[in-house]
Amino acid sequence: MPGNPYHFTGPLDPAELSPTCIPRGKELDKVINGLLDGDYWVVLGPRQIGKTTFLRQVKHELAVHPGIYIDLESSPAEEQAFYGSIIDALVESAAVKPGPTREKTKDTDSDHKTHFYHFLKTFSPVKDKKIIFFFDEIEKAPGLHSFLNMWRKVFHERMDHPGLKKYALVIAGSVDLIPMTIGPTSPFNIARKLYLPNLSAEESGRLIDQPLKELCITIEPEAREQLSTKTSGHPQLLQHLCHALVERAREEHRGISARDVSRAIEEVLFIESDNLKTLDQQIKADPSLRELTKRLLNRERVRYAPYQHFSLAGVGPIVSEENYCAFRCNLYEEFLGQMLESPCYHPQAAAPIPAENLSSPGKTTLPSEILYH
Repeated sequence: MPGNPYHFTGPLDPAELSPTCIPRGKELDKVINGLLDGDYWVVLGPRQIGKTTFLRQVKHELAVHPGIYIDLESSPAEEQAFYGSIIDALVESAAVKPGPTREKTKDTDSDHKTHFYHFLKTFSPVKDKKIIFFFDEIEKAPGLHSFLNMWRKVFHERMDHPGLKKYALVIAGSVDLIPMTIGPTSPFNIARKLYLPNLSAEESGRLIDQPLKELCITIEPEAREQLSTKTSGHPQLLQHLCHALVERAREEHRGISARDVSRAIEEVLFIESDNLKTLDQQIKADPSLRELTKRLLNRERVRYAPYQHFSLAGVGPIVSEENYCAFRCNLYEEFLGQMLESPCYHPQAAAPIPAENLSSPGKTTLPSEILYH
């Protein structure tokens, strides 16, 4: 019997897990075309929205070009080793002309960034292809501000140094990256930005239908609709629910009903989901988010402000719907409703957000100190 095709922990490999690694068509086309035109890109989004999987999908689609994927979370913390590891990955990924390709720096050479920049200018692959860097968890890079400034220099000096034109760049990170990509003095304001959304309705349908069809597991139309509606296309939550439903269907040798979906939400997702546990911790630690959540649960219309941290930090529970705040998915709304109404939930008393900052049309929805400008 084949294994459960749904995976809800860690990134997906588009080559090995094609049935459940659904390509985000619109976003992929935008980033791929931009990279081939010489654009640099920043992919932003909350935890578990699929940023790493998206980077791997872009790399997979552009396999004809040398692609260097680097997870900054596991990269060396010391700058000399950090830049050296990138050079090593570049030499390994791109075929080079015969002869020396890397000149070792001395231990006394402290200007590792300058050496790295010089290497980029003189590096000569055999084939005339784009070389695309994929930096994941970019906020973990040592000397992040200096690192991004160096790439900004590469971008601006491409006209004077044609050897720099062969490079393209995608970086992925969370809300911490926003101040570094916006404004005239930011080190990476040359990049185009993609705020990774939930899956579309069509993409969610493919994620539900294709693996179940291959497993010969039937699903009631009401159950399929409930899966799509409850998760609102959140990829990790949808994968987790489908995984639980496949396990039950196999155990009981039957198809999937709408009741099965409801049971999986209450008995599996609301108990086991790390995503929802993170949401629980986020709202307990953030009085402003807690107050905003209560207002939304009470069906108050709250104006949405760009770049507010609720949309990206943590699991990013709040999104914009026609310039008003909304929960990222129905499951978040249900979970938070249960959590805030629970007699076991006693957050510390916190001053509410002033009404004029939450619900007055034309004003920001959050205190200015938690907005990014």
